[in-house]
Amino acid sequence: AADVGDAYTPTSQQHWPTIRKSAQPVPPGSPLIMAGFSSDEGIGDSGESLSFDPDCRLIDYDANWGRTNCQAFKGASGGPVLITQNGEKQLIGVISASDDSGRRLFTPLTRFRQAVRRYGK
Repeated sequence: AADVGDAYTPTSQQHWPTIRKSAQPVPPGSPLIMAGFSSDEGIGDSGESLSFDPDCRLIDYDANWGRTNCQAFKGASGGPVLITQNGEKQLIGVISASDDSGRRLFTPLTRFRQAVRRYGK
């Protein structure tokens, strides 16, 4: 896993960067960034540094789950799942679980949209 540490700290004169949600389908094999504050032994400085698997790729996804080849680390749940499209980072989901082989699963944004439409009124 790679540690990002304090790579970006905006000052009061700077603007926070924004991340758009992806509007395009993401093909299998696409590189992903799934970052989290891992508390696993030897990874993420005991939850003090942001960690990610630099070789992370999308296997497939549907409206309910996205499957990846990314290593699963404790503490990453709730973190963003990002892709790069047209040179821009875009959000496609939220880290949710791991499977029996220790690979990360994520909840696609479409699932959140459905819940917000259903319960957000």
